[in-house]
Amino acid sequence: MTPIVAFAPAPVRLFGDGLDELGLSVIALAVDHGTSVTLKPDPRSDTFDLEPGDVEPRGGEPSNANDGRDDLRAAVAELIGAGARFPSGGRIVARDELGSRAGGGARTTRLVAILRALIEFAGEGGGRLADPRRLAELAWRAALRARGTSLQRADALTSAVGGALHLSFGPTPFVQELAHPGDGLVLVEVEHDDPRDRQEQSRQAVAAAFADLREVDPGLDVAAISYEAVWNLLLEARTRAADARSAEQRERLVFTMLRARDLVHAALRAVGEIPFEPARLGELLDLDHARLREELDSSAPRIDALRAAALAAGALGAKLCATSGELVAYAPGREQEVAAAVERLGARARCVARSGGARITSSGRA
Repeated sequence: MTPIVAFAPAPVRLFGDGLDELGLSVIALAVDHGTSVTLKPDPRSDTFDLEPGDVEPRGGEPSNANDGRDDLRAAVAELIGAGARFPSGGRIVARDELGSRAGGGARTTRLVAILRALIEFAGEGGGRLADPRRLAELAWRAALRARGTSLQRADALTSAVGGALHLSFGPTPFVQELAHPGDGLVLVEVEHDDPRDRQEQSRQAVAAAFADLREVDPGLDVAAISYEAVWNLLLEARTRAADARSAEQRERLVFTMLRARDLVHAALRAVGEIPFEPARLGELLDLDHARLREELDSSAPRIDALRAAALAAGALGAKLCATSGELVAYAPGREQEVAAAVERLGARARCVARSGGARITSSGRA
């Protein structure tokens, strides 16, 4: 049997960093850069393995090979548990196009691509598992099995389904495809102290902050609560805080997440307007960047310089995508100019387009 090649697009979180973990909505876009996986069947083997060194981003820093093998083993186990059967074992070659700072995004797309290739290899017995939402669920479960922690559902769904998506994780989860944005994004690698560690610390702090509020109000509905109502909860929680500093941090984090919630709603209104006004979407990206800087409680001169260059070159807005550590500039019609501007500052830029979801690009099946 000839090799099977699968591709999974990278997810770019436009609005709603961290909101999916609170059961709220996010807006994300799948782009035409991602991870390609080649499955080489081996009739002499009944196991799967990654070829050595093939979990490195092209032109980037090496990933942890053991992480890749753990993900592969977990993916195989999840598919077997779901009823898939394989005619033999094989070897996997994974090629990431996401650059050295893509972090969890690269690992998410690699896992989605591995699963899609394995499902194709399983033949008719695995066909039902190729449904994009089922594929995303398998990726989420495999990550939990391999790592003890789950990847973000929004990223897995975006990579599996593709397009521009409004993803809701409330009591009635849903996936809504959006007409906008389409093309016009430039992804800029940012060489600075990696924000992802700070983002992970912030995510943990946000979870703890809302857990404190739920101790005061077990029925807390983050999607609907007003600023006044949440302030009353914060005042009551303040009396239970160990010190004033922890109370102040909790208040800051809670309000920045409520602002993120409201920016998602504003962005949904913007992309639904007829005619669509790209400048409004750019303005909202700038507002979300300011909110994210406040959440991370940091300022990075390198990011500021790259944003200034992108905006001067015609970008309508730009924000840091905390899950990938990249700067996302929205510049419809000015993508090349923006890329050139940031490259003059020594950054690597990629003009990306909207992509469909995870798919087979070459199948060895007859």
